[in-house]
Parts: sequence; structure tokens; C-alpha cells
Amino acid sequence: MSFFAPAPIPPTKLGRVRQLAPRAGIHVSPLALGAMSIGDKMGSLWHGCHGQGIIVQTVGRVLFDAGGNHIDTANAYQDGSSEEFIGEWVEARGYRDQVVIATKVHYWDLHTSVEEMMDSLHHLVAAGTVLFILGISDSPAWFVVKANEYAKANGKTPFVVFQAPYSVTERDIEREIMPMCRHEGMALTLWNVLASGHIRTDAEEELRRSTGEKGRTILTSGSAPRTRKKCAPRLEVVAKEVGAKYITAVAIANTLHKAPFVYPIIGGRKVEHPAANIEALDITLTKEQMAYIDGILPFGQGLPSQTPGRIRGPKSFLKTMNATYDRQPLLPPVAPASD
Repeated sequence: MSFFAPAPIPPTKLGRVRQLAPRAGIHVSPLALGAMSIGDKMGSLWHGCHGQGIIVQTVGRVLFDAGGNHIDTANAYQDGSSEEFIGEWVEARGYRDQVVIATKVHYWDLHTSVEEMMDSLHHLVAAGTVLFILGISDSPAWFVVKANEYAKANGKTPFVVFQAPYSVTERDIEREIMPMCRHEGMALTLWNVLASGHIRTDAEEELRRSTGEKGRTILTSGSAPRTRKKCAPRLEVVAKEVGAKYITAVAIANTLHKAPFVYPIIGGRKVEHPAANIEALDITLTKEQMAYIDGILPFGQGLPSQTPGRIRGPKSFLKTMNATYDRQPLLPPVAPASD
């Protein structure tokens, strides 16, 4: 084989890596494996795996064998055992240079100043404790912008990733967070993309009932059954149109179509979950199909987005009175590869 030959074709499209963000040159898998369920300290609460066998099954067979390299964890997951299990597994197999591990201390506490927080985080980067980039989750858009402006003006490390909940039934970040990420050159890693497991067909729901499986019970609302009833039929329609086997894959594909640097976090409680969700990388949705999915639940953009001249949208009548404009398109999402 020639020294300059291209890399082998990955076994699945999970192995087609892409640049994380405009201001982050590292390349990662388009889906991240969520490690909240990996660990043995909080099994009754988070459906922990109660041992390291799930690491070999989920991370090894599903993530690495499929060509993936992107793992999302946190110091709070399974009371720290998630990080421990993943770290031990990576070290034992010599995979440290092949995997991107995203961990976190979560969100702003509403009290710490921008200066204190960004100075402290920059020290972690400078010391090599954080190897590459900084991210933030579940915080106001204005605060992230303020933090990044301080960092850039004072030679500190800015945020390049924002993590938030997002799904076909929870679209709040479309108001402020998603536009902010576009303008700040930040990526989005999205959790709860399958509404805590409640995106399933009637047949799948009946199977759960017959087997006595309750699924995740934390971070779910009492409206989950009604939400499932509303979203499943529309996702089934689109699944048939695009030839998808799983409606979960359609739901994940919908998030991938929302912005150019989006990385849904898929669960790893069962081996079959990540494997099924990889199907999302084969799905291309039309604007009409996305609008049909968006119609699952009422959603208002709110001020100021609902006013004329919303971000990169149609020009305000105050401008169109005086000139005719060509619209500058936004950077599109990465389209599914055809090969």
C-alpha cells in the first residue's frame, strides 16, 4: 500500500469525522456517545451499568467498531465513576490518541463573575489539565457572549462549544442559543435529542409495557406520554418517505439539519441504541419535511426574532422601502455523504 494512500473507508458514517467548530480544528464523529449511563455509583437513578462490561460492549463494539471517536461525560455522571470507567478503558487499550473525551462541570451558577470564571478556566487550559477547548452548557446566551468577549479581549481561552437540551419537542434554543452559536463560531452538542426515550412508535411502546421496562424516569415530565402521541405519527410519516427504519433516526437527523456544527449526544444504556441511531447519518430531509416535523408542537420565536428583520431573515420594511436586496445564505449543515 502506498504511503500516501487515503485512509480506509470507515465501517459506518460515524467514522466520517468533521471539524468540531469554526474556531476548533479538532475533528470528531458527527454523533457523540453519551456516557451518563456508564458507571456503577447511581444505577437506580441513572440506569448505571453496574460494572465495566458495558464499556467493552457500548464504547468498543458500537463506538470504535463503527468508526466513532466522540464521547461525552461529566464529573457528576454516576458520581464520578463514568469518568473513571472511560479513563481506565481508554488507558488499558492505548486509545488515548484516538478518542475525544468531552467532560464538564456543567453550567454558570448565576453568581460567579465572568472575569473569575474565564480566568480560572484559562488556567486549566494553560496548565494542560484541559487539553484542547472549553465548552459551557445550559447558560444564557448573553452570558456566553459576554464571557467570550472578555476572553478574546484579554488573551484568555473562549468557549467554542455550547451544550443544551434539544429535540423535536424541545426547541427553546432556536430563539437565542442557536443564533448565538452561529455568530460566535461555536458548536452545539445536544442532549435529550430523543426526549428522554419517549420518541417511539406505538408498537415500541406496547413492547415496553409487555416487558415491564420503564426506561428513564429522571428528567422526564408528566406530559411525556402526550408528547409521544403527538410526535410519533409525524416522524413515522417522514421515516416512510426517506426509507428509514427507526423514527429515532429521523428525530436525530432533524437536529443535524438545524445548524452547521451540531453533534447530537446519543445514549449508551443499551448496545442497540447507538447502533440504531447511526441510521440518522444516512437521512437527508427536505425543508418541507423539516417544517412538517417542526409542526409537532406549537413554538413561538418570541421577541426579537418574530419581528421583521429577524437574524439573517427577510430585511425589515425600513430597508426594502429603499433598495432591493440579495439575501446572504447561512452556512448550511453538513449533508449526508453519498458514498
